[in-house]
Amino acid sequence: MAERKPMFRYVLVDGTPVSAGGVRATPQARVLEVRWPGGGLVWNRPVAVIVKRDGTTSQMPIVDATRAAQLALGAFAALVSMMAAARAARTFRRGHE
Repeated sequence: MAERKPMFRYVLVDGTPVSAGGVRATPQARVLEVRWPGGGLVWNRPVAVIVKRDGTTSQMPIVDATRAAQLALGAFAALVSMMAAARAARTFRRGHE
């Protein structure tokens, strides 16, 4: 019988290391897997690069500027929607007084 994989998986995985000029860089990603019968979804998000140089190891976080911009735009859209709804409610109340 085939091995059953978990329905949900949220893990930190290391990518393929790259070496150049005495420096070894290994990317890290956060992986979310959702599986269901007949299909599934896999989402990878880069989170850091591990750099090994001269016997020292450091971790450099990856800042997702796109995600920050999307959150800012979403917050702005929600604010504009609330302001428009409040104005429409005021206009509706004034018309029915």
